[in-house]
Parts: sequence; structure tokens; C-alpha cells
Amino acid sequence: MRGLIAFLAACLAAGIAQRAHVRMLLFTHVIPPLPFKALNGPFLGKAREIFKGQIRVGRDGDFVTLPPRRDGDPPHQPADGAFLGRPPMALFAPSTNADYRGSNLAVGFLALSGLLTLIPGLIHYFLPDGGAGVIAHIDLATRADTIIAIFAWYGAMQIPFGLFVLIIALRYRSLVPLTLLMLLILQSLSAYSAWFWKGAHGGRHPPEHYGSAAFVGLGVVFLLLSLRAKTAR
Repeated sequence: MRGLIAFLAACLAAGIAQRAHVRMLLFTHVIPPLPFKALNGPFLGKAREIFKGQIRVGRDGDFVTLPPRRDGDPPHQPADGAFLGRPPMALFAPSTNADYRGSNLAVGFLALSGLLTLIPGLIHYFLPDGGAGVIAHIDLATRADTIIAIFAWYGAMQIPFGLFVLIIALRYRSLVPLTLLMLLILQSLSAYSAWFWKGAHGGRHPPEHYGSAAFVGLGVVFLLLSLRAKTAR
């Protein structure tokens, strides 16, 4: 009985689509889903004979893109370039900003964190001494080449990481809470090492040691804000 209903529904939809002069008919939310493409034929029945355009049975993971309509496009027809299929691989996946429900303050804080990671990275990589002497005031009288090389290596990691954090803040905001958590872990470990462990014996603290300590307190606040859904007005 269920198969008969599906058969009749497909034929009915095909008739409506044909009378509306559309180019493509897509069946979605098929319940129960068809486990094999071989079942598309029995499901559609005579729908292909009724509807003369493109007809497809959607599957999980399919998506449809419809370019903006241009002047002169026929009514009731998708613009040229409509596409149905699996999402293609791309350098930038579709934005997830619409899925973010947290505070925009947390987004701003994450973007600032990205900038404050990118800028020191540029300094460490491109400044002649990497900032070891002019900023951190490290004595470069001995093993200067090694120290500067380590700073450049660290800067080479900071530059892409800072860019990655900025991209998340600008385009993939559903990842803001997770990224803030990872940064909080990173800065907590850095602050502990700088003030209470390996970095505490030198007696000098570069600006990044203070920045790590400040981030720990602020990071907790903005992480909580990112997880707090906005109140609907």
C-alpha cells in the first residue's frame, strides 16, 4: 500500500511539474529512504513519461544551487547553471556563520586573538633578530643564530595559525567555541610554563608571557559567552 501511494505521488508531482513548465523535478524527504539507486525506477514509475524535464531522486548529502535569476529568464524556470549533486571539494567550505548562536563579543575576541597571533608571527619571522633582542631583551651575545632561528620557526607557525583563527571568526563562526577552548588550553599551558615552570627561572618576561596570562582570564569569559545562546527579541 505504501509503495502504491509513493508511485501515485511521484506521478502526481510529475504532472504538476510538467504543467508548470519547470526544467527539473527533485524528490526529497522520501520516507522510508531508498537504500539503492536501482529502486529509483520503481519509485518514479511513469513519472519520467509524464514529466519531460530532468527528474532526480535526492539522496542524503545532495545539494542544489540556483544562480540568481537574470532579466529575460523564462518564468517558472531555474536560471542557467542550476546544479544538483554532492558538494564539490573547495578551499573554502560554505560559511557556517548562520549556525552560530553565541555572543558576537566572543567572535570579536577571537578575531582579536587571531590578529595578536598573526602580528607577533610576522615580527618573529621577518624582523632581523626576530624580536629576541629588541623586544624580548634576550642576550644575543652567545648562540644568537640559534635563538633567532627558533624565533623565526615559531613565527612560521604563528602566521598560518593566526590566519586560520581569523578565517574562523569571519566565516566559520560555529567553530568559535571550540577554537576558543583550544586557544584557552594553549595559553594556559604557555602561561604556566612562563610563570611557574621552565620560563620562570630567567627573571625576564617578554610581552607574550603577559599576554598568555591575560588570555586565560578573558578566554574563560568569552568562551562562556560563545556558548550562551542569544535571547530572542
